[in-house]
Parts: sequence; C-alpha cells; structure tokens
Amino acid sequence: MKIPLSIACVLIGLATVCSAGEADDDVFELERWCASAGGTVLLPQGGGEVSRRFAGGEVRFGYYLDEFWLAEFATSRLENLTGFSADILWHWWGYERLDPFFTFGASALVDTEIGPSFGTGTFWHLDDHWSLRFDFAATFGLEHSPEMLYAFSAGVRRTF
Repeated sequence: MKIPLSIACVLIGLATVCSAGEADDDVFELERWCASAGGTVLLPQGGGEVSRRFAGGEVRFGYYLDEFWLAEFATSRLENLTGFSADILWHWWGYERLDPFFTFGASALVDTEIGPSFGTGTFWHLDDHWSLRFDFAATFGLEHSPEMLYAFSAGVRRTF
C-alpha cells in the first residue's frame, strides 16, 4: 500500500484549519505541536537486502518539550518499504530565519532491522508558522544489513 504525498499535504492542511481556534484546555498547548511532509532519499551501504537507493515520501509529527528540545515521530513510504523513526531534535543555535539542529534516536524499516540514528539539519523559517526543512541522518545497523543507511530529506513544516 503506497501513501501518496498528497495525503500528507491534506493532513497538514487539516491540522492548520483545526489550529485556527484557540485551545480551551491549558494542558494541551497547540502551539507546541508541529507537522511536516516531504521527500526522502535513502542510500544504504554494506549490501544485504536493501542494496540500492530508495526515494519516497515522509510525514513527521513533533511536540516541543521546551524551547530547545523537540520529540518527533516519523513514518515514510519508500518504493516497497515502510519506515518508522522516533527522534529527539536539539536546536543548538538561535531561532532566527536559519535554525540548525541535531537529531538522535532510532529508525526501523519494516522487515529489516535498523538501529540508532544521528543527524543534522536546518529549518529556514518563512514566517512564524511555516518553514522549509532539510535533514541528513545516518542510521547504524546493529546485527543485520544494511550496515549503514544514509537519509537525505527535504520538505515543508507547519508549527501550530
């Protein structure tokens, strides 16, 4: 089952419409949530079942723990593979138009064991809510192939 990128864009659009009203509950702070959609390219190294590059779409949802830390969950559909990841994103410098960050977490492809991942990236803020997002991540295989998996991603992000 392939999930088209257009569905991801529709989900972000619906979330944008829902965020137009103010939250009545102080515990649920809508402005701490963000969502992004984009494309990704995987470059596996070390042979094995995943032996060529894959391109596809991804959707990410995140929650700001504080001003510098973001917990993020992602899913991606890449040709004949589905991937999942959970990351912590650390903003290490400013919140101006250019906003670089580091990530660390874990990634997995369905039917292929993958392990810890580390990466870097940046946001280019267009306004208070919309940003362009660029990422690079390296995922280390633990006991199975691929031994190393590189991911390049680009997309658009909405902070509520």
